[in-house]
Parts: sequence; structure tokens; C-alpha cells
Amino acid sequence: MIRWIANALTTLTHGTVWKDNVAPLSAAGVPASSAPTMRVFGPSGAREERAFAVNDYLFVQPFHVNHDIIPGAKAYPHVHWSTNGTSTATVKWEFQILRALGHDQANFAASTTVYVEQAAGGSAWRHMVAEVSDEDALTLVEPDELIMITLKRVTNGGTDNSDYVFGVTVDLHYQSSIIGTVNKAPNFYA
Repeated sequence: MIRWIANALTTLTHGTVWKDNVAPLSAAGVPASSAPTMRVFGPSGAREERAFAVNDYLFVQPFHVNHDIIPGAKAYPHVHWSTNGTSTATVKWEFQILRALGHDQANFAASTTVYVEQAAGGSAWRHMVAEVSDEDALTLVEPDELIMITLKRVTNGGTDNSDYVFGVTVDLHYQSSIIGTVNKAPNFYA
């Protein structure tokens, strides 16, 4: 309740605010030969995460577009990632995106593919965030849309980073100017 009130006050004070829609990565349904390998993660060695070799991929649990979106605003898929070494070679990520409006309004159509590249930070365990560009951002239409992403590490076309490259999570940055919608189904705003 307190968080809801704080969000409402922030929205009233600032107009629009940035929010995250977060989804975990899943190896369910990914062939073992294409799934990243679990490796020790972090300086303590007490945790494991998935290390992506070139061409490894995982599914991102579907994003549900929330009722607080601004229709027509952009959403920016991005991956949180890290390495276990000091290479500064670029890591290139591929997002295969499948999406459809809800409430029996649309079919899932062919996926679109966008890429993002980022040079590694040069020190082990640096928290990196690689986000798609404005031109590759998704335009949000209305709540209850599902966005399904496959995250894949692909070659950068040059010298690929030889450290273990960990993809930790994928999320969407999006802007909100409202707390929710008036209706729970289309027409959401009437």
C-alpha cells in the first residue's frame, strides 16, 4: 500500500515516470546443446548463473503489458549481464520478439529480431545493461499485450569476448503517467 501511494505521488509530481517490467530467463524447452551452461557467478563463488557462449539462447518468461502504460509510448528491452574476466571485447545480444494484443484482438505474428552490442566493462563481475536503441524500441499499444522474447548471444563479427558471459535477466523500460486503467478489458480508457 505504501509503495502504491509513493508511486501515485511520484506520478502526480513528475508527470511521467520510468518503470521496469521484469521477467526471468528460462531454459525450459531449449535443447541442451543450445542452452547456456551453469557456471560459478560472482566473487564469492557461492552462486551459479548461466554463461552464454556464442549462439546459446534462453527464453524470457512472457512480459504482460501493465495497465499503467502510456499507449503509443516506447518500451526498451534490455539485458542485464556480466563477465568473469577483464576482456573489453564487445558482446552482441539478439532479441527475437513475438507479440500479440490480448482479449481475442490479434494473433501472434512472425517474430521480429533486434540486436544490441556493448563492450564489456573490463573488470570481473561488472554489472552491464545493454538496451535496444530508440529505433528498435517497441511501441506499446494497450494493456494485456504479451511480449515474448528469446535472448541469444551472437557473434559480434570480430573478436568475441572470451570470458564467461552471463545473461542474468531481461526487462523492459517503459514510461507511465497513470496508476492504472479505468476498465480491465478493452476499451481500457473509457
